[in-house]
Amino acid sequence: MSEDEIVIGGVVPVRSRRKNNWWEPMYSPEDQTDFRVGDWDFSNNKGPCRFLFRAEDLDEPLKRITEVKFEDCDFQGKFQVQLIFKDCKFERCDFGLCTFYRAKFTNCEFICTSFSQCELSNCEFRDCKYSEISFSGNETQLPRTLITDPDKFIFGGKAALRNLPADKSGLVQRLRFEETRSTLSRSILANLQSEGSEDTFYSAVQTASICEDRARFAKGVLRIYQSVIPSLKPDLHLLSRFWNVFVGITECVSAVLSLMILRVMGWLNGWGGNITRVLLVGAALIISIAYRMSYKYSLPYGQSLIKTTEVFLLFGYTNHAKFAAQDFSLIFGTALCGLFWYALAIPTVVNRLTRARG
Repeated sequence: MSEDEIVIGGVVPVRSRRKNNWWEPMYSPEDQTDFRVGDWDFSNNKGPCRFLFRAEDLDEPLKRITEVKFEDCDFQGKFQVQLIFKDCKFERCDFGLCTFYRAKFTNCEFICTSFSQCELSNCEFRDCKYSEISFSGNETQLPRTLITDPDKFIFGGKAALRNLPADKSGLVQRLRFEETRSTLSRSILANLQSEGSEDTFYSAVQTASICEDRARFAKGVLRIYQSVIPSLKPDLHLLSRFWNVFVGITECVSAVLSLMILRVMGWLNGWGGNITRVLLVGAALIISIAYRMSYKYSLPYGQSLIKTTEVFLLFGYTNHAKFAAQDFSLIFGTALCGLFWYALAIPTVVNRLTRARG
């Protein structure tokens, strides 16, 4: 039995995670008030504060908990019992060092709560809210866990800077947390290959794609930062510093351009899952270009619509390029728009017809 688990008179000392882990949102070394051991009976206590809820104290196969506000509470152990939380609120709570099996959280809110070093196996988070939560890219385990709002979960995470030590850089912590976001978002995406709805999966695709480019940008900024501050890498030669700055700038520019392109194309096809939007985008492009062509070449709108469609779908480009030999910019631009549309439409249609997610 560890020091954190010693029970004397129904109370336990504050867990070391709250006293020592400054990177956790519930870190409060100044508050040494002992925790009481919770009995899992919430009929007369809808707002437990500073309680330790242990898995070993549950003796029923299913426990439903509704409309309870947990404040400064810790959870401990391997919860083999199925826990169902509905309309609950967790504020400055710690799920670290514990394992949940088949737990369900519905319409719950998590504020300054830690999921670091926590395993959530075959669990569900439905329509939940997250604010300033903490998680680890490698030590937060989510096997077969369904999160219906992966974007809210991932972007609800925040690097803990409130109690940052004097020798730590807030910028570095924020940059490194972007890598944590990216790692965990890929794990959530892998879970949703076979779990959850189509909307949830494509939301995870969007989140993982955005987080990947944000992590690349953060990596570039961190490389630049470590190169221009001599004290961070004192053994680095001047030439190596210039090279690292150049590589870092290249990474940042590449990440920004990639993120811009992904956001535009992702919106246009619903990140791979919206055929209707792609078709409407193609129709809108043809109609608007046809209007421009009708005005530019003094053609009846019907005729220009036919020509635009042929060029846009690329089967009549060579014929109409000759027609506009003196000024082919509009024809060439229409063909480029068609190529752009094909790049969106074909993968989207294949995804939907084959039911292949991704």
